[in-house]
Amino acid sequence: MSDYFNKVCAIRPSKDLRNNYPEISKLCKERPVAITVNGRESLFVVSYEEYIQLIEKLEAMRKQKELVDKMVQARENKNNNKED
Repeated sequence: MSDYFNKVCAIRPSKDLRNNYPEISKLCKERPVAITVNGRESLFVVSYEEYIQLIEKLEAMRKQKELVDKMVQARENKNNNKED
């Protein structure tokens, strides 16, 4: 795991989900939590609010990509028409 990841995320063993759910839930509202099984990352947990923000950002990026793709296609069509 990278140093950046360790600074940004909390890391907790899977048993903490069973034994300390309220603590994990509170921690997820502060920062992302990596859940490990046998010392290896298994799950990545974020708060509901963070999840919604991520989904909204992804959707905005998808729309931007669609717009760029349309602009590229229009430019290619224009260039193709000039060659005819």
